[in-house]
Amino acid sequence: MLPLFTIDLTLCGGGLVVLRALPLGISSFRNLRKDDRIYVDKTDLVFSMVQNQSRVFLTRPRRFGKSLLVSTLEALFGRGLEDFQGLKIAKLWKEDKQYKVVRLDFSQISSIKLERFELNFSVHLVNAFGQFGFECALNVKSTAYLFF
Repeated sequence: MLPLFTIDLTLCGGGLVVLRALPLGISSFRNLRKDDRIYVDKTDLVFSMVQNQSRVFLTRPRRFGKSLLVSTLEALFGRGLEDFQGLKIAKLWKEDKQYKVVRLDFSQISSIKLERFELNFSVHLVNAFGQFGFECALNVKSTAYLFF
C-alpha cells in the first residue's frame, strides 16, 4: 500500500482529507499512473507536439521532467491509450497502432575514455534493439555495429 497523507480539517469545518503521494523521483509514466500518484495532465500538449512536430530536441535543466516525458511517449506509442484513461489525450488520440519503442538511456553509458564509451554505447545499442528481435553484428575492435 502506498503511503497516503492525511490532513484533519475538522477545525476548518471539513472532514478528513486524503491526499495522494507526490511522485518524487518517479520518471516512469506507467508506474506513476499505476501507483495513482499526483500527475498534472499536460497530455494535450504531448498530443500537440506529436501531431505538429517531426523532431523535438529537449533542452531543460536536470529534474525538469525530460525522462517522464520520454516515458510518456514510450507508453503512448508502445501501449496506446492503456495508461491514459481519464487524461486529456484519451479524447484526442485516434491512433490504434502500437509500435516497438526502443528507448536509449544515456545515463547508463559513461566513461572517461573515448574507446570505452564507444564500446559501452555499442553494447547499449545491441541490448536495446536486441530485445525487439533485431540481430546485430558487433565488431569490438572498431566498435562498429550493423543491424539487420
